Amino acid sequence: MRGMMITDIQHKPPPRRARPDVRFALQAFHPATGEAVGARFVRIEAALGRGAALMQGGYCFEIWSPASLEKSDRDS
Repeated sequence: MRGMMITDIQHKPPPRRARPDVRFALQAFHPATGEAVGARFVRIEAALGRGAALMQGGYCFEIWSPASLEKSDRDS
């Protein structure tokens, strides 16, 4: 790093973070209006919170997760 000034180092943009894994997909449908809503979440608590809010508005919802995250008794 000879010849490089401290100010040069400080002005470099920070390295990009990798996107967090999306582990839960929410799909909601309003039976009266036909409106559909989709969202993706990293945490199940966030997906459930969004689903609960939509349910209060009359939506039906499902939360999906990749099969690789689900374990059955056979896998234990």
